[in-house]
Amino acid sequence: MRAWTNTGSGFKTLLSVSNSALSSGKTGIEAAGNIARLTKFKAGALLTPVANNSESLAALTLRDAFLTPQSPLSGGGAWGALAWDNSPDGHNTGQVYTTGWGPANPAPTVNGAYWQKAAFADTGAGTAVSAIPMVPPGATRSFSLWLDMPSPGSLKSGYEARFVDNGSGQFYETTISKWQAGVKTAVGAASILAAPTTRFAFVDKGSSLTIWLAQEASYFQVASVTDSAFNSGYAGIEASGNVVRLRDFRAGPLAPF
Repeated sequence: MRAWTNTGSGFKTLLSVSNSALSSGKTGIEAAGNIARLTKFKAGALLTPVANNSESLAALTLRDAFLTPQSPLSGGGAWGALAWDNSPDGHNTGQVYTTGWGPANPAPTVNGAYWQKAAFADTGAGTAVSAIPMVPPGATRSFSLWLDMPSPGSLKSGYEARFVDNGSGQFYETTISKWQAGVKTAVGAASILAAPTTRFAFVDKGSSLTIWLAQEASYFQVASVTDSAFNSGYAGIEASGNVVRLRDFRAGPLAPF
């Protein structure tokens, strides 16, 4: 075990001891004296450095594979409903079918959810959210990946990458938007060719917002915009059209490279 400190020029070892009594558990903070003040609490497993951005995205932590049917989606309390979901029958978070997660209600009803067990910051290599659509573009099908939502259970704020069928059956019209208290500002757009089971990833690193695709083992960038309104928050998914199916939801900090 080691204690580290950073006074401005990088982390250096402050204390090192040997002990193997415990190997896992929860983290926390403690203080004595009501003048103690702490900020920027961080915790979690250290990420192993990788060679490049593609490998960093490939190593993104799996949060829910969406393999086990559930109606509505809960994941044992891991998922929370987005404040702007409007299911008429209690399926705000959508549901998991045998073929993956999707809305329980037809368009234009919105179903969606956020991973409420942890928020992520875009420090270091950045933070990302990704998923695999299991069907190609088609009528009434659209889905979104969300990042940096400060309070998604009560307020529509954060970054949205939205993928909408353009009628061709092959392309998604993609918009990256900034939402602030329910007000939308589009900050970038692109037309993306994507086959079924193409993995989509949405990344925030500093003031750079990028979209990546992976059809085989490697990721390639397809869109990039600049915005710095948000730098931390929750990640999630949203969709309209109950034929949408997503699998393999991943989110969290990216490994350094």
